[in-house]
Amino acid sequence: MVMEEIVLSTPQSLAQQPAVVGSIRRQTPRRARIAVATTFFITGMTFATWAARIPAVSEQLHLTPGTLGIALFGLNCGSLLSLPISGTLVVRLRSRTTAFIGFLFYCLLFPLLGMMPNVWALACMLGVYALGSSLTNIAINVAGVAVEQRYNRPLMGSFHAFWSFGGVAGSLIGAGAASINMPVWLHFGLMSIV
Repeated sequence: MVMEEIVLSTPQSLAQQPAVVGSIRRQTPRRARIAVATTFFITGMTFATWAARIPAVSEQLHLTPGTLGIALFGLNCGSLLSLPISGTLVVRLRSRTTAFIGFLFYCLLFPLLGMMPNVWALACMLGVYALGSSLTNIAINVAGVAVEQRYNRPLMGSFHAFWSFGGVAGSLIGAGAASINMPVWLHFGLMSIV
C-alpha cells in the first residue's frame, strides 16, 4: 500500500484488511467490543483530566489567554503532523499494537505536562503528547469498525458514548484533584498509573 492510500484510507477500509485488525478478529466479538469500549473510556477520561486542570497549569506557568492559546496550538500541530504516521503504523503494526504505543505516550508523557517550565516547553510537550493521542484514536476507531463488522450492526455511537462516560469520570476526578490543590504533575502521574 502506498503512502497516499494509507493517508486517504478510512477506518472502514482499514478495518477490512486482516493484517490491520488481526488481533481484533481473533478475539471473541464480546471481548473485542469490551476492549474497544474500555479504550474509548480511557481516552475520554485522559482528555477530560487534562481539560479540568488547564486552569491550574495556566496559573502555574502564569499564562495569559494568549500564551495559553500558543500552548494549545502545539497540541493541534502535533495532532495534525501525526495523522499520516498514525495511518501508516496502523497498517504496518496493526491497530492493537498502534494503540499500545499510543498509550505508552499517554502514560509516559502525561505527568510531564504538569512539570513544564514555560509556555514553549508546554507547547512542545503537548505536540508530542498529541502524537500518542492520534496513534491511539486512529487505532481504536479502526478497531471499532472491525468490531462493528463482526456484529454486523452500528456500534460506533456506543464506543463514542464510552468516550463521553470517560470524560465525565475524568472531569469529576479533575475537579476533586483541583479542589484539594493536588499538584498537576502528581494528579497526572496517578492517572497514568491507573
